[in-house]
Amino acid sequence: MIRSLLAALAAAFFLIPATGQSQPIEQTVEDHRDDRGEIDRSNHGFIHRPSGYAFPAFLGEMPARKTYTYGPGNASLYYTLYGGANGDAWLSLYVYPALTSVEAHSVEIEEALLGRMPGTAIEPPHGAPATPGGAAGKWYDSTADGIAVLSGYRLVRSGDWFIKVRVTVPKSGGQSALDRALRGFAAVPWSVPPEPARMRAFGR
Repeated sequence: MIRSLLAALAAAFFLIPATGQSQPIEQTVEDHRDDRGEIDRSNHGFIHRPSGYAFPAFLGEMPARKTYTYGPGNASLYYTLYGGANGDAWLSLYVYPALTSVEAHSVEIEEALLGRMPGTAIEPPHGAPATPGGAAGKWYDSTADGIAVLSGYRLVRSGDWFIKVRVTVPKSGGQSALDRALRGFAAVPWSVPPEPARMRAFGR
């Protein structure tokens, strides 16, 4: 059930033009290989090779569990403390080319989300980081694959790239799961490095 829920959420939140790659390249962090996909392991986490974006090894106390490459320039990391089962919350952090505006893309994200997981937009939970100007974000009270969840997202543009996080908290996890997810949300880095720093990161 958890795997099907994750698939539904990924489809709802990962909305970019098709790249010709029919299936994402999925790797556990333990078995990650830099020659597969567009993410390199670094001393402090993982690097998105095209943008230089640094994925942390942890978001709050939630460790990175898997890396995904969806196509050229498009990748994400999946974070969870207990593997996403038994009420555990999880975060997915995406970086991909910004091919439209934040406003236009947020409409696409929200329409797809509600199409797959009917729910109601709600006020952010107490303690949720405020959405800064120029960004987009929303929280929902939803049901996904028979599981009652709170879900939220934030979308930020940094240069030529979108950075997006989605947060999913099964209600069965209670306040502790929500608090853990919000601490992870607050730890997300929201910018890609400028070009000179990016070139140094790759030894150029």
